[in-house]
Amino acid sequence: MKSNYFRVVISVCCVLLVLSACGLSAAPGGALADSPAARPAEEEAPRLPMQIISSRNGIIASGLMGNQHGCYEIFYRPAGDGNLIYTDYETRSRIYLSSQVSAQRNGETDPSWLESTVGGCYLALTPDHVLLFKLNTPFFPDDDSPDRQGYIARYDLNGANRKILTRLAPNEVIADGCVGFDGESIFYLTYRIGENGEQSPLSLVQTNVNSGAASAICELDTSSRHFIVGTYKNMLLMKNLVNPVALKAGMSGEELRRRMSEQVHEIVLLSPSGRQQTVCRWKQGERSELFFDDKMFYWDAREKALYALDPGDGTATCLYAGAVTGGDGTVYEELTLLPDPFDGKLLLSAGNTQGTEPKTANFAFDLESRAFMELTLYEDERFVRILAEGPDVFLVQRGLAEYPVTDYMPDGQEYTTDMLLPKVCFISKEDYWANRPAYVPLEDFVYVKD
Repeated sequence: MKSNYFRVVISVCCVLLVLSACGLSAAPGGALADSPAARPAEEEAPRLPMQIISSRNGIIASGLMGNQHGCYEIFYRPAGDGNLIYTDYETRSRIYLSSQVSAQRNGETDPSWLESTVGGCYLALTPDHVLLFKLNTPFFPDDDSPDRQGYIARYDLNGANRKILTRLAPNEVIADGCVGFDGESIFYLTYRIGENGEQSPLSLVQTNVNSGAASAICELDTSSRHFIVGTYKNMLLMKNLVNPVALKAGMSGEELRRRMSEQVHEIVLLSPSGRQQTVCRWKQGERSELFFDDKMFYWDAREKALYALDPGDGTATCLYAGAVTGGDGTVYEELTLLPDPFDGKLLLSAGNTQGTEPKTANFAFDLESRAFMELTLYEDERFVRILAEGPDVFLVQRGLAEYPVTDYMPDGQEYTTDMLLPKVCFISKEDYWANRPAYVPLEDFVYVKD
């Protein structure tokens, strides 16, 4: 087993070495639902197309990120430290993101080791780099000790040449939402927590991935909640919750539901200089949306139709109209778009609450054929979901399993803890879309001790 381990690690390391990535409030205007969008303001200077490099569900959902060669993830250890690990599509193996063959992974000599994962660690991928977002510990905002302080670090794709780009102030919080990248800098939202516990306005921050120079571009208004959700050409797309519900003591459930139904969602174009331009608005519950390929795809709950909207001119194209029918004849009208598309397909969860027993199902919408397909792969009563995508395979999660995980006491003494972790494997794209459970196991050198 040991010799096989060395062969696989060396093989994968060779593969890895070959891998060389608002001071203004929203503009007035923009009626609800179907009003035409205002044209975006011209940019001050030409820029490369903006892209989202975190999960499209936000940085807090980016504990695992993949590209066409493999998948990176954070391994949280019980003692509060962790490692960067890598699953390679070609060798079908999971290893530590390190060129070293080491019996221990809890020291600075190992490039994959993370001294602290307290506060949470998350990933983003550029074409050339892995970016690690280590967040501050929210319960100790005044603690600037090394194990609690947040930072953004850059790695080569093979895990080498780690560099701290910027360190977060002790009271600085990276807000939920996506991370944008224009080829030179990353863009994200932050805020600060004051001594009295009050939160500062959100700031749009730009950090250069080469020099690490960071600057706040603008502050956003405090009357709305703000999230970076996508891109359009050389600009970001930001979602504003215009009139968010403020929870109050004694508020009844009925009052909470009523106020939530009155919330207004707004999409704006956000330039790298901080200028905003309204694209569209809708009321709570009227749409479920995702952002991909310079478009906003949304399911219109009133019309029972799927649309693709161009944020540049506000035009919406109907891709599908009518309810969606499952293989057993169940009609689904309540559809929710999931944030990350795969293989040219949008993923949706569906519900039917009209009968005596509510039903749920999962579907994919093929953007080329404009047709829905039901997804029926389940394992241990859990839907088999896609984690990452290679050229012809998916990395998928087949429920959870207990794994023996080796860790170390502060004095270096080794101990083993059983941890409940995702059970992952490979499956060809063809088999996944055809609902064939032809799973391909991976050879694991991280969670299973040899």
